[in-house]
Amino acid sequence: YTPPPPPGGAGVEQWAEDVLGTDVVVRRGEGGGLRAVVEGGGVREPAKALSFLKQKLGRDYHAVFQAMNMLADAVPAERLATGEAYALYARFRPEVATGRAGWGQSGGFQLRLVLEERDRIMRAP
Repeated sequence: YTPPPPPGGAGVEQWAEDVLGTDVVVRRGEGGGLRAVVEGGGVREPAKALSFLKQKLGRDYHAVFQAMNMLADAVPAERLATGEAYALYARFRPEVATGRAGWGQSGGFQLRLVLEERDRIMRAP
């Protein structure tokens, strides 16, 4: 995956990207990938997000990671680029507050729903 160029041209240092229906301020990190800008102007490194997920999912982390990869492989990238990503996520999202209010809240994750969604997509014409 190659992140798109920033709107406004190469001289733009940070901009908003739509992430599952929410604008997230981003900028390029080392290696050219996008990083979320946090309060104070720093960036959110992927390793921190991964650590958070491992902590929250515990012994289920590997099964969830594998199921999410299987789902991602089943969905054509162009469908995700059209805004369908959030609708897909909403089908198996844990029950927490919507929007930013729900970020970081604990909720029951149903691995079965991810696999059912992948199977539904695989069966679709």
